Amino acid sequence: KFIKEYKNPKFADFLRIVAGIVEAGQKAGELRRDLLPTLVARALFGSLDEIARAYLARGSKTFDLTSAKKQLSSLFLAGLAVVSPGGKSP
Repeated sequence: KFIKEYKNPKFADFLRIVAGIVEAGQKAGELRRDLLPTLVARALFGSLDEIARAYLARGSKTFDLTSAKKQLSSLFLAGLAVVSPGGKSP
């Protein structure tokens, strides 16, 4: 019931903005078109939320936020990139 009734306009705005950026990249041919922009937005939010939770739970001494940032950026950018027939991203 909570999930069905939960409304957060700022969260909805965030998802719309990120999905719009993904959609623009898809239209420009820079990002994969086989991915739903809204799904990408939710996946990005979920990843960031989990990293923030882990950082807060473990603390800055045991959680390498810089490494997590680099890895997450690489994961999303490489995963969203259009791959040429030779198997390389542009």
